[in-house]
Amino acid sequence: MGHDFSYSRYMDFVFGNETEARTFSKVHGWEGADPVVVAEDGKVKLFPVILLPKEKLVDTNGAGDAFVGGFLSQLVQEKPH
Repeated sequence: MGHDFSYSRYMDFVFGNETEARTFSKVHGWEGADPVVVAEDGKVKLFPVILLPKEKLVDTNGAGDAFVGGFLSQLVQEKPH
């Protein structure tokens, strides 16, 4: 099954869970799972993820939603990204 991403020119931001992000990145030829990837104006920026010790991870349920919420809160405040 082929993928049609011609609509992607209309997207400013794409958020996905780990499985969705891996699939999307493979389709586009982007490999790597660790950094946060931001593509803007034809340029790709990588932001490293700071790993926490497992004992500091109490509950990861909703972590992706919290990440997107934090990102969008800064976006609406026109903070640089």
